[in-house]
Amino acid sequence: MKEVVTKNDKGVDVKLSVVGEFKINELNKEFIIYSLVDEDDTNEDGHLLIGDVLRENDDVKDSGIKKSEKDLVMAYYNERASQIIDD
Repeated sequence: MKEVVTKNDKGVDVKLSVVGEFKINELNKEFIIYSLVDEDDTNEDGHLLIGDVLRENDDVKDSGIKKSEKDLVMAYYNERASQIIDD
């Protein structure tokens, strides 16, 4: 999996493990599906997150998802997830 380092809202580097990506043409935006990389090898817990991607040069930033776009983003995510499961 591809790993991306970005900064959180406090300016601290955070490592993301990118699981997937998709684009919603109606919004003219791209999104990533990712998990936070945890350096603790004994940690079995994990969460998948979806973020609106902002690109600045080679940097990728997750800006979150606007409330007004959440339903559409989740519909695209669910469709993508069902395609992966069906494969």
